[in-house]
Amino acid sequence: MDSTRFVIIISIILMLISVSTCLQDESSLQELTGDREADSLKNGCVCIKNNCGCCERMVLERFDINATVCGNVSYLSNDYGISVTITWNDYVVYNETVSVRNPPPICVGIPELEKLSADVCLQLYDLSFTKKLYHGCAKIAVEIYHVIHKSVNVGCFDIPLHPPKIENFFRWNHVIDREEYKYKEKIPSVIMI
Repeated sequence: MDSTRFVIIISIILMLISVSTCLQDESSLQELTGDREADSLKNGCVCIKNNCGCCERMVLERFDINATVCGNVSYLSNDYGISVTITWNDYVVYNETVSVRNPPPICVGIPELEKLSADVCLQLYDLSFTKKLYHGCAKIAVEIYHVIHKSVNVGCFDIPLHPPKIENFFRWNHVIDREEYKYKEKIPSVIMI
């Protein structure tokens, strides 16, 4: 079960990366004009105005996983934030509105230390967004009973707005099946439960 939980968390992280590449397309950050309301991007995502959605079919036989992971991201220009919803087989696993400048930490429980309420957290900070790149810094912290016991600065990064396609970068083409959603004319739906 612990390995399945790990694979689910990794899948959600990959989905967030995929959705962020959707938002990196200049047309998805601006309201689309003309007769065409939806913009289907090359990476399998669909954007309508400031809302983007992506779905990935995840098949990992070794871990007995056959699931559809979907992510919807809405850019909130007035709040300089984003609304993110992640689903796993139509069940909402993450639904938050966060600041793009200083998002809350992303924490994952450590299964071996559940009794101590131990988490490993990734904190992104000093984030900025320009037309050419994303800039940010990251640190990893270990929390026990919600108190930080160890913090390690990972460093800072600059991500160009037009990076290589994520599936080429990770070479996971055999795992991801985007054909099912390739020609949809709407954002993949999220069912709130």
